[in-house]
Amino acid sequence: MSGTVTNPDVIDLSNYDLASNIDYSQVKAVGAKALIVKTSESTNYKDTQAANHVANGLAQGLKVHGYHFYRGNGVAEANWAIQCAKAQGLPNGAYLFIDFEDNSIGGDWTSQTITFANAVKAAGYQAGFYSGESLTSTKLNLETLKNNNIYLWIANYTARPTITHDAWQFTSGFNLPKYTQKTVDASIDYTGKLIATDDPQPVEWPIRESRSKIEAGADFDLTGGHISIKSKPNGIERVLAAPDGIHLNQSDIDDLPFKYQVWQDEKGINWLLYMNTDGTLRTRKE
Repeated sequence: MSGTVTNPDVIDLSNYDLASNIDYSQVKAVGAKALIVKTSESTNYKDTQAANHVANGLAQGLKVHGYHFYRGNGVAEANWAIQCAKAQGLPNGAYLFIDFEDNSIGGDWTSQTITFANAVKAAGYQAGFYSGESLTSTKLNLETLKNNNIYLWIANYTARPTITHDAWQFTSGFNLPKYTQKTVDASIDYTGKLIATDDPQPVEWPIRESRSKIEAGADFDLTGGHISIKSKPNGIERVLAAPDGIHLNQSDIDDLPFKYQVWQDEKGINWLLYMNTDGTLRTRKE
């Protein structure tokens, strides 16, 4: 995570946001590194602004993802979402979210989400789920979604969600500079997956430790919400730990009782070393 409630990681846009009224450089100016763009809805609506949002976002060096507003038509909607996303230039490997907000939809919402997710994965996209916290908590089995490698983007405009989530949409009223048409939705990406660069790891281990040293032999227990691993950057054994594998920023770290490793390389770039949720060791730029 790199953003805060004043400097988001992600801005999302739809047909209500006219591309001609947006200075896309301002998305980067407020600290955001990604856009999530509405691509489609139901089985017959293709967002009129999506192609421009995608192209302009990519031109600014932003990561660009998409979302489909779901109306309950199963595979037909997944196929339509994929068709629209590809026509609008959504890059292969981007996230394509199912936006599940229509409370009139019957059936098992979890299985419908998985069906949608499997289709978009087969088409070369990564799968995500979006909804509000109150609706999600009564309609979805989030652990099942996580087990199916579906990214969870949850909205709550009052407080950070208490349910399982990977990203938090914290407002629909973010003021994007130079955009007077309306405010935009803004989110924090706690995993870094929406904003990750194409080269998330340094070529070699950084050469200088810049923050907290964790001595070899430090003891962390899984039941206490900590996971640990031994590593040998530069031949020096250390123990690394992070809570639940979540990438946190400094303000979060200061408030939590766990230890971590950050190095600074020869170019002065800070790298956080942490454990991913799949148990692999990861590094990411601070």
